[in-house]
Amino acid sequence: MPAPINISIEEKKWIKTYLKDIYEIEVKDNYDCKKLYELINERNNINISLTTLRRFFNLIPDIGFRSLYSMNQLAIAIGFENYQKFKSYVHRFDINLINQNIQLYSLDTNTFRAQILSTLKNLSFNQWEETFQMLSIISLAIKNKDEYVLNFILKEQEDSTSEFNEKQIIATQEFYFEARKGNEFVINFIKKNVTTSTFLQVNLLQCYVDEYNLNGFFGDWLSVDFKKSVPDLTIFKTLLLCQLNFVNAEIQTAQQLFKKVSDLKEKANFNLHPILNARICAWNVIFYNDNTHIEVYYKKLKNPFEIADFTVILSRLLWEFHSDNYIEILNQVVIDAFPLHKNYFEKGRYNILLLTLAINYFKQNEYQKATKYFTLFDKSLIGFDITNLTFYTQWIEKFEVEFSKV
Repeated sequence: MPAPINISIEEKKWIKTYLKDIYEIEVKDNYDCKKLYELINERNNINISLTTLRRFFNLIPDIGFRSLYSMNQLAIAIGFENYQKFKSYVHRFDINLINQNIQLYSLDTNTFRAQILSTLKNLSFNQWEETFQMLSIISLAIKNKDEYVLNFILKEQEDSTSEFNEKQIIATQEFYFEARKGNEFVINFIKKNVTTSTFLQVNLLQCYVDEYNLNGFFGDWLSVDFKKSVPDLTIFKTLLLCQLNFVNAEIQTAQQLFKKVSDLKEKANFNLHPILNARICAWNVIFYNDNTHIEVYYKKLKNPFEIADFTVILSRLLWEFHSDNYIEILNQVVIDAFPLHKNYFEKGRYNILLLTLAINYFKQNEYQKATKYFTLFDKSLIGFDITNLTFYTQWIEKFEVEFSKV
């Protein structure tokens, strides 16, 4: 039988931090520990015992030693292949050294570029501290117009994931905000690199969808010839270009582009994200007054957050480009179906849905229900949908006036 191993205090701190970040629970008592145990087993399908977790969090006597099996299970629960991979990562990751290298790079870009490149090789998106360090480096590289470092980041992250990752989305936000400010260096850098960077396509283009700048930088980014792309990018791009032409009163061109979307969808060998299906449903209504697709797609949604994504996008597009009337499908949404524990992105999606429901009931003159959902809405989370802030802010201001009279 393998000898038990002793983990260091530092390693224990890292594991606790990962568990807190990933599962959104800070374990303080047996109730928290049991909830964490349930989430780990539910999400990872691994066999880690409640007793092991209780010992780990000192809720029962702990002698400090663990079996390699238990540590491997804990490592898997926080996203590592095994305990040895976790140990190797911790040992090479020195927070103070990384922060020092960021400071040196800020002081003298050319002299200390090698140090920052070395730092970037060891950075990933396993926890928020690394994410904000990556954000700092991207911000500095933009400020210094350092294409070499920015290209290095894209190359390092290119094959990391083709799916949405909240930490990657946060790390790339400076590209969007600088472009929105009119930073020509950023606008041109993205335009040149988004043609082959699936990392930028997923975490920038498809997450910071600035419909109000379709006649500006965002439309320019979409108009490039993509040489390499994630599977749904062509449909996404064509839908937004359809919207651009509609806004510019080029209705015939917009309809031709929407017809292309229908053809692409028929040939697609992958499932479309609920947001893309919502856009397709909305334009079917806008162009052809065809509501039949809405109920069909709604019934296929698998969980409450997919319902939130679908209904929020659908309703906003219809209210902006079709009719000011209420949307019947929103009356089927049941907010009690949402889980109590949500991460930041889930809270944001849920929160925008609450505001959307308040708007929809207001349009039906059901003011009591509108007040209920607006009361549940949290203004501190409105930044989740930062690109459509103007649309939602006007409704928040209207509700604050209307409901203050009650």
